[in-house]
Amino acid sequence: MFGEADTHDIKRSRRRYSWRRPMELRSGKRMHYVYSRDISEDGIGVVCRSRLGETTQVELRRDENDPWVPARVAHCTQTVGAYKVGIELAFDF
Repeated sequence: MFGEADTHDIKRSRRRYSWRRPMELRSGKRMHYVYSRDISEDGIGVVCRSRLGETTQVELRRDENDPWVPARVAHCTQTVGAYKVGIELAFDF
């Protein structure tokens, strides 16, 4: 809402906006502390120190004051010292 659209919109199905903040990602019983990169209408890009398998069911939240949002890993790409992970949000309440 307040971020700038990224420069790769030409290849994206949804406009993404820069959104950088620490977040919590839960995969089964394992907790990952991730950092968001960008956000769109139906997903969030995060940086994670662990590799996450594509289609892995996860839950994501900003902090302990927020509810967990069900999601799935859309892609996971290795980068220097971490992984860029695309998370597809599932607002199935």
